[in-house]
Formats: sequence, structure tokens, C-alpha cells
Amino acid sequence: MIKPGTLVLHKNRLGLASPDREGKILVSCADGENLRLREKDVLVLPADRLATIPRPLENGDFQTAWSMLESMGQERGNLGWKDFAELVYGDASAESLAACALAAASGAYFRIEKGLPEPLTAEEKRSAEKKEEEREREADRRESFLAWLAASIKRGARQAGDGNASDNEGVLGSLAEKGWTKYIAEIENLALGRTQGSSLAAA
Repeated sequence: MIKPGTLVLHKNRLGLASPDREGKILVSCADGENLRLREKDVLVLPADRLATIPRPLENGDFQTAWSMLESMGQERGNLGWKDFAELVYGDASAESLAACALAAASGAYFRIEKGLPEPLTAEEKRSAEKKEEEREREADRRESFLAWLAASIKRGARQAGDGNASDNEGVLGSLAEKGWTKYIAEIENLALGRTQGSSLAAA
């Protein structure tokens, strides 16, 4: 049974858990939100009972830790959270455990398998890197589009030109070249009520 002040991870969020009614637990998150969950819905980290959510340490060398563990293959056995934290940070403090749990949950070098950290295979790591590169490119495209849109609104002029068909075609071609046409479609669908959200809101 979870004790008050237990450090847990739920959907890439750290929190402190305590027993609640009806067999559930209450998880207090860093942003002030309180969640009523089942104990099986959280990952319990082996930290001492805490009064506040620890601030995750930064600058952990997860790449070196991954290289060491991945090269060992099956010989490494099961890796516990404290061993993982000591490998990366040299200690198993609550701050180290918090950082390691978030890193494993991110899926860049490690994943969480049956409640424990597990290094990605070389192939899984390459796939994760490609996804991250595409995510970064998408974020850059979205940011550039929003900057362009804000500048257009501020100028009080639309980039669609003055109605000249050739000008419009040129603008559309430029938007397509930058990968922005889908954002125009998102804005149109949002304005017409065809959708309730947009990826632009994440920027």
C-alpha cells in the first residue's frame, strides 16, 4: 500500500501520492492538480517519503549510460531505478530518481518496461532519433508559420496579394514550399467549426 509522500510517475508527470478512499490514491502534481488514481496506474519510485516533489537533476549523461548497458545485452540483467540513477548521476537521490524516470519515459535512450528502466535497442534508438528530428522540424515549421501569420495580421494585409491570380499562385507555392499549407487548412477547418482543436495551439 502506498504511503503518504511516495514519489510516483504518471503519464510523464511526477507527483506525490498518498492513500485515498475507495482503494484509490491521491496524486498531487507539480502544477497543483490532484488526481485520484488506482495504484496500478502509477510508477512508484524508490525514494524516501517526501514533503515536496523533487526538482529533477539536469545534465545527466544518458547517452553514455545507454551505450554501456546496450553493449552488455542480456548480461546486464534487470536494472533497478536506484542502480540507474547511480549510473547516470552517481547517487540515488530523489532528484536523480525523478530525472531518470522522466528520461526513461521520454523514450530517447530508455523506455519503461514492467516498471523498470530498459535501454532501447540500437534500432529502436535510431527510430526514436528520427521521430525527434521530425518533431523538431515540425515545431520549427509551426513557429515560422505563426511568426509569418502574426506579422501579416500586424501589417493589416493578407499575403494572398491584391487578388491577382498569379500573385495568389506565387503565395500558395511559397506556403507549400515551407510546409505551411496544412496550417492554412487547420485554420480554415477551425473557423468553419469542422474541428475543435489545432496543432498550432501547441506552439
